[in-house]
Formats: sequence, structure tokens, C-alpha cells
Amino acid sequence: MEYNLMLRKFRDEKGLTQRELADAIGVAKSSVAHWELGIKRISVRHLIALADLFGCTADQLLGRDPLAAPPPDTILPQKGGSSHVGRMSEHL
Repeated sequence: MEYNLMLRKFRDEKGLTQRELADAIGVAKSSVAHWELGIKRISVRHLIALADLFGCTADQLLGRDPLAAPPPDTILPQKGGSSHVGRMSEHL
């Protein structure tokens, strides 16, 4: 599920209007509407504020399973045998 749909789901579960959510985290109502429509992306600062407000993790807001292993094609080998997650910009 896309994060814009998750945002709407969490907002609806809290019984908040877009205006109430916007006021709670200090943004314009149009920002919330744009996030929910997928027109604009949520900044990290606002993602954290939303997660705090909803009592969930950023992963949950983004529709990601925090316990799931990353897909194999995103693990890139580094020198020395360790790995790191690649293509992170796709998830931001």
C-alpha cells in the first residue's frame, strides 16, 4: 500500500479531518491533501511528526513491514565482505 493511502487510513482511524491533522503537525491543510493524493512527498521531519501523532513507526506509515528482509536485489556487497542496502532513494 502506498504511503498516501496509509496516511489516509491512519487519519481516518484517529477521526481527524485534513485540517485537524495539518494543525496538529503545523502544516497547511493543502500539504496533507497533496500527501494523500500522492502529489507531494512527505519530508522526513513531517514523517516523524506523523508517526509520533499516530503512535506508529515511519515504516508503518510508508506501508513497509519493519520486520521484513529487504529484497535480495537491494543488498549490495561492499569491500571487506559486508553489505548495505542500495537504491534507498526509491524508498524516500
